[in-house]
Amino acid sequence: MKKHIKNIINLFNHRKIEKEDYIESISLSSSDFEEKYRNECSKHAVTIEKLNGLTVVSSAKEKIIESYEIALDPERVEKTKINFEVDIDDKSNRWSVITGYCQLGGCNQEELIFNSEFEARRKAIELTLNGNKPKSTTSCPSCFSEYMNS
Repeated sequence: MKKHIKNIINLFNHRKIEKEDYIESISLSSSDFEEKYRNECSKHAVTIEKLNGLTVVSSAKEKIIESYEIALDPERVEKTKINFEVDIDDKSNRWSVITGYCQLGGCNQEELIFNSEFEARRKAIELTLNGNKPKSTTSCPSCFSEYMNS
């Protein structure tokens, strides 16, 4: 929270933060802080939507960094519930993250291809951290054909 307050004040003032600013910011209650935040936004002609957009970009970058941190630590990989299956294609020797399944037979229908297991696992972790799950919205042609012929 202290770092967040410090960064916002620095953003608005475009200068180094003085000790008084920092102490004043910490002593603000959350409603006072929100009021000061809105005043600073309007004073500097910065819309809250624009700042929220920056927060979303920052959050996405943090998720990418976190996905690398988890992927680099085997213990964290084992403890992390990953929503996506990571598989290797024996023919091409490339790794894939399965992002979509056939509704009828459960076949791999959509996938992201990677050259290394690490990159595939990292992407699977990143997708999971962002709240994504594999899709299952259609059936593949072979399963559909088999279903229609049975």
